[in-house]
Amino acid sequence: MSKSKSEEYADRIMPILSEQQILDNFTDEELRQVGLNMGYNIPQGTKFHDQPKSEKHDESATQSK
Repeated sequence: MSKSKSEEYADRIMPILSEQQILDNFTDEELRQVGLNMGYNIPQGTKFHDQPKSEKHDESATQSK
């Protein structure tokens, strides 16, 4: 099923981001504020990121801990 012209236009001006793209582009506090604005009760200091952005993801390192 192909997309309509309006759906194609919407995808170009407002692409759908993956969860990882969202995490890569927003801080924990920014994500917390979005959740609060949506009505969720999110405690201050909540961490949405597993690790600092500067580290590369390593499955074996996280599993051995």
